[in-house]
Amino acid sequence: MNNHNRPAWHEPDYPYNAIWCNGVKVPSIKKANRVSYVFIVGGNFQTGFVYKKVTAPVLAGGKANFKKAVERCLEQADECDHVFIERFHYNETDKTWQVFLGS
Repeated sequence: MNNHNRPAWHEPDYPYNAIWCNGVKVPSIKKANRVSYVFIVGGNFQTGFVYKKVTAPVLAGGKANFKKAVERCLEQADECDHVFIERFHYNETDKTWQVFLGS
């Protein structure tokens, strides 16, 4: 039974919102259709850091689709602080567009 006195539930705002910096070019989907993001998961400056990489597919070309792929990477990394897309670099080894994010 529905309680009509209870306020309607709304899904919270999606916290993983990537923001394009000025001058960042949209990568070519012909060269690679995946985005990768590498981030620190542990360690320290003295002993070295431990890194993890996550990837997400780019379903079609264009800025909006690359933004969605970056946001999927942010979600996998549970990253809400570094959301500014500063640049992309083509990673020859794994054939992905590696995204570099700032805060």
